[in-house]
Amino acid sequence: MILDRFFGRKERRSVFEGKTPEQIREEWRGTVPEPERIRLERLAREEESRRASEETERREKVLTDFVVEDLREPIENILVELQPEIEAGSYSTIIGDDASGRVPTIILAHVIKSIYELKGHQPPVVRFLAGSTGLIKGESEIGGHDMAVQKARDLAEQIHKIQETVRKNSEQKKVLVVTDIIETGESVQTLLYALKRNNWNADVATIGTADETNLQNLSDLWGTRIVRGRRRGAFIYQAKEVTGVQKDKGEIFAKPHPTADPKQVRYGREIARGIADDIIKKYKTKALAPNFIDGGGDTYVPH
Repeated sequence: MILDRFFGRKERRSVFEGKTPEQIREEWRGTVPEPERIRLERLAREEESRRASEETERREKVLTDFVVEDLREPIENILVELQPEIEAGSYSTIIGDDASGRVPTIILAHVIKSIYELKGHQPPVVRFLAGSTGLIKGESEIGGHDMAVQKARDLAEQIHKIQETVRKNSEQKKVLVVTDIIETGESVQTLLYALKRNNWNADVATIGTADETNLQNLSDLWGTRIVRGRRRGAFIYQAKEVTGVQKDKGEIFAKPHPTADPKQVRYGREIARGIADDIIKKYKTKALAPNFIDGGGDTYVPH
């Protein structure tokens, strides 16, 4: 080796030097004939993997179709109940209660923006904030009180920032808080209290409720109008992967769901926009009407 360098002879190197086994196999694939049995086994594995992937994608689409389509009728009921306020441009802001309230908010906001455009109103500002289910009840736990206080402060500060944005671009009017289900009301309550700390009035729209929920009591407690799309909950509450986000108790913003498939999330958004477009067509042709399955829509005002 030393003499080779001394006399200027070219140093010989292995063609495999510095390469991984995977790189070597890739380079030699097609050059060295693959044994027929191995080739057939490889093709069978690839086909099995492809079919499994297609079946998973098909099932995800079926689930997403079902979960998002489930929102259509209650959202139509909510729009019927709120139609006078929407046509008058009463809402300058829409706040979605993350995480499972995100998709209902997307649909409602899309429809409301379209109606505002038809009526010549400034489009509403749309934001998503995470409510606090379980946080108030957990105040007695170690660190629970401090977490609840801090989140209330953070939400109030964020609401103030949203308020400033609205005031820069349009007249500040009411807020529409959108959620998928009201059970104890705790999640929505934290948002409403943050709004009240900023002297901002709001209405609440919920897809549904738990069986034992008394909306009239909550309306009286909050001093807020509540509109319900139907008398049961929403399947999206149990399918967080479709929303693409999840929330933690102490955080005011949702974060990406760790097991959500981006393709499934995008597909869900496409369905949501399609539902919104269908509802807008109904509105334009004066065909938007209540759906009385599961009790139809209801409105509760404080006494």
